[in-house]
Amino acid sequence: MIHVAQNTGVPVPKVFAYYTYGPIDRDDGDYGGLYDTYIFMDFVTGETLDIAWDTSGVSTKSHISRQLASYIQELRDMGNVVYIGSIDHGPVTDHSLSTSVDKGPFESEQDFNRALIKAYQKSAPKRHIGTFLSGMLPQSHRILFTHGDIRPQNVMVKDGNAMAIIDWELSGW
Repeated sequence: MIHVAQNTGVPVPKVFAYYTYGPIDRDDGDYGGLYDTYIFMDFVTGETLDIAWDTSGVSTKSHISRQLASYIQELRDMGNVVYIGSIDHGPVTDHSLSTSVDKGPFESEQDFNRALIKAYQKSAPKRHIGTFLSGMLPQSHRILFTHGDIRPQNVMVKDGNAMAIIDWELSGW
């Protein structure tokens, strides 16, 4: 969130401090990474978009939609990097790689795709479709910054405006 706040006009809660704890020896099936991070941040007033949407008028919905489209474009314009991973050149935080040993960062889309296929194959070992999947996954995308979980529950609104985008744990390139 700090990087987004410093490099865009995308509204995010102000971060006062953060603390990372670990490494954590998790039990099998215990969701989570090797480390837990705690963030102390500003409280954002308002309600989530999923709650506000049904009671909002057409013009308010259009306005918020335009705001969000603009914010997503700002994120994409943050710069093209040469890796796929978290903001600090760390591993990918996407849930699709949660069972994978190799979470990157990846130096190419091809390396990322191989890890996705390996993770899928691990979760469904009787399905031998690695070759099929590798032919389906394109390898020519520009690598752009993404929130990773933009949805109405992660957009705070108040008085007809998007006040903040929250829940940045899956963000990265």
